[in-house]
Amino acid sequence: LGNSGNPAHIPALADSLKNNRYPLVRGHAAWALGQLAGAGARNDLEQALQSDPDPFVQDEARAALSELTAAEK
Repeated sequence: LGNSGNPAHIPALADSLKNNRYPLVRGHAAWALGQLAGAGARNDLEQALQSDPDPFVQDEARAALSELTAAEK
């Protein structure tokens, strides 16, 4: 979904980032949100960085936030 370029996928990805029980899925959702660079994505990624217990998800959220920051410049 991150490669689609379609911001309509942001709500589904945000839901997966918050609610999926598998860290791999949450991490990939974080990556995809970074690729889509939606305004709402930043809040979801920051929340995941602060609250997700899995280091993989935190790393992906951190990287995605970096992507968003770079895209804003």
